[in-house]
Amino acid sequence: MMRADLNYEDLLAIVDDLDVVKYARTRNFIDGSVTYLSPYISRGIISTKQIYTRLRQRGIAAKDMEMFLKELLWRDYFQRLGQTRVAEWNTECLDHFPECLVNATTGIKAVDEGISVLRETGYMHNHLRMYLASIILNVAKHPYNAPAKWLYYHLLDADFASNTASWLWVNGYRGKKKYWVNQENINHYTNSKQSNSFLDKSYEELPEAPTPKHLERLVDLQLETNLPESEVLNFDQTKEVLIYTPYNLDPNWHLDESFNRVLWLSPNYFKHWPMSDKTIQFILLNALRIKGLQVFVGELEELRQIIPTAKLRMKEHPLFHFKEIVYEERDWIVPSLQGEFPSFFNYWNKASKAIYGDEK
Repeated sequence: MMRADLNYEDLLAIVDDLDVVKYARTRNFIDGSVTYLSPYISRGIISTKQIYTRLRQRGIAAKDMEMFLKELLWRDYFQRLGQTRVAEWNTECLDHFPECLVNATTGIKAVDEGISVLRETGYMHNHLRMYLASIILNVAKHPYNAPAKWLYYHLLDADFASNTASWLWVNGYRGKKKYWVNQENINHYTNSKQSNSFLDKSYEELPEAPTPKHLERLVDLQLETNLPESEVLNFDQTKEVLIYTPYNLDPNWHLDESFNRVLWLSPNYFKHWPMSDKTIQFILLNALRIKGLQVFVGELEELRQIIPTAKLRMKEHPLFHFKEIVYEERDWIVPSLQGEFPSFFNYWNKASKAIYGDEK
């Protein structure tokens, strides 16, 4: 079960207990052996490289955890894609959403139950996300923008790159095949027994089937972010400032060094990329575990007025890029692989050569 209150030591314990063989065998099932680490990875509390390194320290060879390693590298691949596609993906936040998405009324029981769990907990199994996206994009033929931002709003692991790229991948992004799912597949991986649904067809029949009318309806919905009150900041003007964001809550960042530390929550950012109360609470819970961290709600120019001369440092992220900030590289499993790659297969081929070469 997903827990939103784990600290860094808890996360390491999960990695130390991880059965990579069982994970590979069961991860696609709704009750499979998944780690529930994704919100903590997305928020930068623990990185893909830290997880991979920890598993290697247990004596597990990369080839023996290949399925799990691929999942970690999918995240790195999406982050690299996000670096080059930020302008293309950074579209307006629409307020017209598929009604079936908002009200959990797709008519596919396992998916609707998944939507209800998502709203309650901030978690949705990865396979359910793919099923949902396939219904919304390929069956109902809605544009991806609003549905992707609706899911982003509710997810504790809401990640700009991974979420956007996953929706686009399901929709056949850049000339690839669309991802279709039928009722038989859903029943198999969710332990459900639904029949006679609009997905109870062969894969050959699905693209030609008419769209059910209930999937076409739209509703107006304003996704709003409730931010906390900004603290009265107390800075040492002689020290540099480490700026934390919703994507970097690393408790070990310059841990034994003396810096001003601030969590920056930009209202303008959240107008464009709104997050639910559960997600904001998750961010604040983990941020306030960082010793000496203060919370600032406002824009960068306002923060600069408070600390007019101090050097500002931030971990690189495509959604936060300002000339006056010094950026540090994020943690990558294979840092030498930079730029955009035509496919994950291409990225994996290059990454695996580097990783397996290190094992020799």
